[in-house]
Amino acid sequence: MKAKQEVKMPKKEIVTEQISGIDIMDLDDAIIDLWENDIYAESGMGCTGPIVLINIIL
Repeated sequence: MKAKQEVKMPKKEIVTEQISGIDIMDLDDAIIDLWENDIYAESGMGCTGPIVLINIIL
């Protein structure tokens, strides 16, 4: 687990895609890693387990 640090959430966006297969123990770290890179993300629970929700514009 990462050391506690203050990371600000980027501006909220509509989430359009999901990343599944995230271990529940790594879910918060995954969100913080994305926020540190100015990528808005939310955590959630999908049909098969934890997911990270993000906005993908193609």
